[in-house]
Amino acid sequence: MIVFIDVDGTLLDSSHRLRRHTAEALVRAKDCGHSIVICSGRCYDGMKAVLDELPFSPYLATLNGAYILSPQLELIAERPFAKEDALLIAHMISKHGLGHLYFAGRAWGSGIERDWEHEAAIVHNEGLHLPLEEVIALRPVHKILPVCPQGTDKATAFLAELHEALPALSPITSSPIYIEINMPGVSKGLAVETLAAHLGVARSDTVAIGDWDNDIPMFRAAGRSVCLSNGSPAALAAAGEKAASNDEDGLALWLEENLIR
Repeated sequence: MIVFIDVDGTLLDSSHRLRRHTAEALVRAKDCGHSIVICSGRCYDGMKAVLDELPFSPYLATLNGAYILSPQLELIAERPFAKEDALLIAHMISKHGLGHLYFAGRAWGSGIERDWEHEAAIVHNEGLHLPLEEVIALRPVHKILPVCPQGTDKATAFLAELHEALPALSPITSSPIYIEINMPGVSKGLAVETLAAHLGVARSDTVAIGDWDNDIPMFRAAGRSVCLSNGSPAALAAAGEKAASNDEDGLALWLEENLIR
């Protein structure tokens, strides 16, 4: 079985901590022969502090599946933006006065002081402190994340213009303030398909465990889907199974009840 696990709200509790019970359950699941995949909207640098707490190296489907790494950190697959599309998105973010984060391969960053400080405090990694346009000129960018409360006039106007200019994109929400934008076709569901094929495992032998809207494609692609009780209404409706919350060791308890012999 391949086990795809979201990070924020699933692997971590509401204080962004990896609970001891969860870490121990993951080790036991791996020892039972299951392949563990950390599947997140975060980049590698944004997860490193968490990964350092695990006594083994999992597969990593980062940036919603746009940048997939082996346990040895070898690149398995990537889907970066075309430079002209990334620049157009950057221009629209600036035009509408939104905050932002950006993700390029293993790195993250922001040209906005507030957003940079907030993310650095969560991921315990300083990231890049450069303007988005400057980073786009220097390296491939795999995900752009406008920061704005959902449903506000700014968010609505930005999404309308984004859809008109780049209709192939399918932005998704990963929190009440984050709009995640990847290349067309990129999703956590693609990560399930890519790694199942890479490891030679049928998708019926995969399970996806998450809590938010950006986990729904992963739920649909996997053989089994589990949403923690702290999940968004849409994620809870999409999942085939439910588990306790991330503050109640929901991930650990589900693994112990279903996959650990």
